[in-house]
Amino acid sequence: DWDKVKVAAGYMQEAYYCYSRWGAKAKVADLETRYPELLRPILKPLASSDDVLTTLMTIAEPTTSIHASHRNSFGNTSLNQTFDFASILKASQALSGTIQLNELLRQLTQIILQNSGGDRCALILLDAIGEWQVRAISTSEEAQLCNEPLHNHSNLPVRLIQYVKNIQTVIVIDDLDTNLPVIDDYLRQQQPKSVLCLPILNHNRCVGIVSLENSLTSHVFTNERILVLNFLCTQAAISLENSRLYESVALKSSAMESAVDGMAILEDGKYIYLNATHASLLGYELHELMGQSWEKLYSPMELERLKTIAFPTLEQTGQWSGESIALRKDGNTFAQELSLSLLENGKLIYICRDISDRKIAEEQLRLSEQRYATLAAVVPVGIFRTDTNGHCTYVNNRWCQIAGLTPEAASGYGWQQGLHPDDQDLITAEWYESVQENRPFQLEYRFQRSDGQVTWVFGQSVAERDSNGHIIGYVGTITDISDRKAAEQKLLESQTFLKTVLDTFPLSVFWKDCESRYIGVNRNFAQDAGFKKAEQIAGLNDFDMPWAETEAEDYRADDQEVMRLNTSKLGIIETQIQADGNQIWVEINKLPLHDLDGNVIGVLGTYQDISDRKRAEAAVLQKSQDLEKALTELQNAQLKLVQSEKMSALGGLVAGVAHEINNPTSCIVGNVDVAQDYFSDLLRLLDSYAKQFPQPGADIENELEAIDLEYVREDLPKLIRAMKGAGDRIQAISTSLRTFSRIGKATKQPFDIRESLESTLLILRHRLKANEHRPAIEVEADYGDIPEIPCFPGQLNQVFMNILANAIDMFDEMAQQTTFNALEKTPQKVTIRTIHLAENNTVEIWIIDNGKGMLDEVKSRIFDHLFTTKGVGKGTGLGLAIAHQIVVDTHRGSLEVHSEVSQGTEFCIRLPFS
Repeated sequence: DWDKVKVAAGYMQEAYYCYSRWGAKAKVADLETRYPELLRPILKPLASSDDVLTTLMTIAEPTTSIHASHRNSFGNTSLNQTFDFASILKASQALSGTIQLNELLRQLTQIILQNSGGDRCALILLDAIGEWQVRAISTSEEAQLCNEPLHNHSNLPVRLIQYVKNIQTVIVIDDLDTNLPVIDDYLRQQQPKSVLCLPILNHNRCVGIVSLENSLTSHVFTNERILVLNFLCTQAAISLENSRLYESVALKSSAMESAVDGMAILEDGKYIYLNATHASLLGYELHELMGQSWEKLYSPMELERLKTIAFPTLEQTGQWSGESIALRKDGNTFAQELSLSLLENGKLIYICRDISDRKIAEEQLRLSEQRYATLAAVVPVGIFRTDTNGHCTYVNNRWCQIAGLTPEAASGYGWQQGLHPDDQDLITAEWYESVQENRPFQLEYRFQRSDGQVTWVFGQSVAERDSNGHIIGYVGTITDISDRKAAEQKLLESQTFLKTVLDTFPLSVFWKDCESRYIGVNRNFAQDAGFKKAEQIAGLNDFDMPWAETEAEDYRADDQEVMRLNTSKLGIIETQIQADGNQIWVEINKLPLHDLDGNVIGVLGTYQDISDRKRAEAAVLQKSQDLEKALTELQNAQLKLVQSEKMSALGGLVAGVAHEINNPTSCIVGNVDVAQDYFSDLLRLLDSYAKQFPQPGADIENELEAIDLEYVREDLPKLIRAMKGAGDRIQAISTSLRTFSRIGKATKQPFDIRESLESTLLILRHRLKANEHRPAIEVEADYGDIPEIPCFPGQLNQVFMNILANAIDMFDEMAQQTTFNALEKTPQKVTIRTIHLAENNTVEIWIIDNGKGMLDEVKSRIFDHLFTTKGVGKGTGLGLAIAHQIVVDTHRGSLEVHSEVSQGTEFCIRLPFS
């Protein structure tokens, strides 16, 4: 109806082919029986099958070894279907039409799988160096290309493959049933049902091996299939060889195209092939030279020369090589190395190389050799060359002059005849030792002339090598060092003399390099350090000596300072622990060492033991300290004595004056009130008389008028009050004098400091008043609420008196240098302030003036004993020293001064409560 039979026939025939390739012979026979009509187009007469097999056996009949417990044989009716000759031809054509090796390997393994009935195929090929490599492993799903050695391959039956490689016979094994020594670990583990190993032969030479497996079905690889596989492998051998030839030709062609030499083939003198390098060397494009004559590349003269010298040799031997001058397209010439080879067919291989750079190098080498020869003739050193055995092959004139030999006498081993007899064995031993150790030869030795004259030389040589690094000889020089040797001898004598001097020197002497390493020392130094010889110390540093580590660090620091500042450091007093463990005092002197250019290269030093001097100094210092202490104690005693005598005398004087004043004053003050009462009584009496006798008479009235009774009545109370006030004032002054003049008791007593300040100000009031030189000095008292403190009041009175008196003296001195008007504008002023510092349990008394202030050097010595800034006869230098002692030593307080020039002065007295 819509060709269902035709469609079914297509599917059935495809299934038939698949079963046939798989080797399912029972299924194939069943299909032939049940569906003959659908399979008719592909079923052919038996004679056709015989023809196919006969044809294949004619082409390639393999030698086969089959190993199986039993092997069924199918009827001839299935042969035609199993082996589709058209498919075989198609596969063969596919193999022969593939030239790329990788693609050929992929197709070959797939085709073999399709026509063998196997489910896994491996292809092993012989590489260019004769090693067997696994190149492809394929299954029905994929083809994997590789390049792995066959030896010990874990995924192949290596033992079976090696066996087939050796006997070049097809091996078929079913169910691993065989007596051949081919069963290995791989086959035991995989247990394939059918195994086939087939050699690929080309001209009876094994070039590859095919390994096939079927893991599910036995007896898959029948004779017919082996015949087909052998045919396909025969074609594969040819295709593999073609592919390799193609790769080789492509590689060679690529090599020719990328070669650095120009290559060309000439026929009848014209180009039939040339590579890009050949055209580029000559400045042409490829197409510009193809078919052109080679003669256009040379000048007529060069062409004639080549024809004369090259062509005869080329005709005789078939080859010629040499150098020529070629002509580029732009007309420039260049040197080329030319190689010509004549082939049997008359063609000429033409290879050229640009050697312009080499020619330049050769010219430079020629000039260099010429310069070398000129240099060798004029240099002040002797030059020689030997072969690897020490045979002399060249010496220059200077060598002959130094050694006293002619070039002919020096050749070969003759140079040894000029050596000093005592040095010959040494030179020979050193020479062979340097050769064995492959190091430069360096040695100082002597030549001795025939007349006995000796010449010292410094000889050195190095190996001369070829381009491959092989030693081909030795080149060396000799330098006349006779003058240096003579100077060294003189220097040695001088050094010996200097060493003798240094060793007899009473000091220890040393000299160091920039790293503070000892270069040399004298014998005294070595003995101090515990060394038997001075030479043993060379190269050591202070940390290698017996000194303490701190001493070594100090020594090194002194060294670095001397070298860094490039100046001497003298009289360094330091300790040193000697080798016997005793510590001594040393006085060290160090100065920098310089080279001829003035650069510091080290340090030179000496030291001597000053332990005795240090002990004497210590004794003197102790006595000085004792004397100083005694002087201090004497000064303190003097201050105390002066203070005591002064206060005693002053206290006695003031107390006496106060007593003398106080007695009459008390009489006066005590009688003023009585007199007041008497005057009051008299006035009342007069008033009573006036009432009783209103007319007293002319005499009394005249007397009353003369005495002005009313005025007396009014003024007399004022006089009495004034007298009382003056008396009270005298009593207050007397009290202040008694307060100020208190003689200190043995212990401190509570006292109000403000009373001391007021009594001091009262005594100094006459000095605070204005005079002809200055206005009055203002006093501002700011007494804080302070408690009584335990103290010696009389001593503190003296402190306040000294400070305030000094301030007044300073103001009087300023008045001599300043006008009265100026002082009125800026009044001189003293401020007194008391502060209670409860947190510190302290009272502060500040006495501040706005005077001229003090210089720093005056301020630093203000409390020194006998220091004064006043003129001769005006100051003793004891006032503030006594004040400082009273406050600091007696009362355990502090007395500080703060002053700046033109900013005034502040004295701060701090007194503790306890």
